[in-house]
Amino acid sequence: MSPITGALCERFSERVVMFIGSVLCCIGFILSCFVTRIEHLLVTVGVISGLGAGLSLLPGVLITSRYFKTKRALANGICVSGTACGGLIMPRVIQLLVAEFGLRGTFLLLGGGILQVCISAALLRPTEVHQRIVEIDEKRKKLNGEKKVTTNGEMKEVAVEMNDTKKESGEKNTGLVEFDLGTGDKLAETSAELTETEGKGSKKKFCLQIIDWSLLKSPSFLLCSTTVGLMAMCNPHFLYYMPSYVTEKGIVTKSEAATLVSIGAAIDMFGRIGSGWLADRNFIPLGKMYALCFLVAGTAPLILPFATNMIVLGILCSLFGLAAGFWFLLVPTLLTEYHGVEKISSSYGLARLFQGVMTFCSPLLIGFILNATDSYNAAFFMMSGCLFLASFLVFTVEPWILRHHRRDQS
Repeated sequence: MSPITGALCERFSERVVMFIGSVLCCIGFILSCFVTRIEHLLVTVGVISGLGAGLSLLPGVLITSRYFKTKRALANGICVSGTACGGLIMPRVIQLLVAEFGLRGTFLLLGGGILQVCISAALLRPTEVHQRIVEIDEKRKKLNGEKKVTTNGEMKEVAVEMNDTKKESGEKNTGLVEFDLGTGDKLAETSAELTETEGKGSKKKFCLQIIDWSLLKSPSFLLCSTTVGLMAMCNPHFLYYMPSYVTEKGIVTKSEAATLVSIGAAIDMFGRIGSGWLADRNFIPLGKMYALCFLVAGTAPLILPFATNMIVLGILCSLFGLAAGFWFLLVPTLLTEYHGVEKISSSYGLARLFQGVMTFCSPLLIGFILNATDSYNAAFFMMSGCLFLASFLVFTVEPWILRHHRRDQS
């Protein structure tokens, strides 16, 4: 759904897409309360909630990349840390809910919880509206030197200007009512019935924007998408297969194996925030930091077959979680640096498509290796080899891409 979600965000705004995605997720989980067969869950959880998740996850990253300039990496790090935090907390919560309310009650409660994403969606003020508000505030400060005060009348003026601009240029429809986050006052209704006025031209343009194939001609995007696919061969499958391996070998108990996964998720969360802070400081070039992520992550599956105690396993899970957190944050940051914030919807959506395809295929390959060798070792070595290959590509190819980019600019 990632490329389609990016195009929908361009057409209807991040707010509308996230709102619809949250509703779809909620419907899927609520319908799961009434299923009688596993096949029904393939539709309710797999298809309906899957579509909703695809629509809900991407808009937050896209609008964050557009809003921030000087501290974009840190803002993105805080944004994407939510998934790691959920991975750390929600399995324990779901266990308690199933024990207390049963599986059907748990589906119902999860559906209600997911519906709260609509509140977050309502707070996503479209960037073009926000920019106009900032411009009006700056004009007021120059005129009277007073503190920032934005009246409803001025916001209606913004709405009129925005709608006139959109009708002329065919920009996306924001779709919902704006609110001033500081006062809670209703600002203005920034949308209009633009579908009829934009005509066939904008519809054709929208269809072409679903997947921006021109990105496939960019060496920087091909490098990024290739390395994203290689990372998907290992992440998150390393943390899926590791508990089975260590318990089968008798190194740790099932409870200790679950603790190892929690350690990896916790370090992943801090890695996403820490990488944003570090990237904004420019201590290390983003490309070099990106390559180091693969190098560090690759050491965990390489050393795992030789680990013999809980301490070593904890260190390996921590290294992998830290590197995965850095990598997850650096992907949208690098794409923004390579292709600009204007193409973040297309570039990040298409990169996530590569990730999704490889995430789907890699368990099949890992399962084939397990059946052929009757051992986890070959699978872990394959994961490590993919990550080392990604690191090698970034270290060797990215400097050439940067030189090529500078030559084009000059």
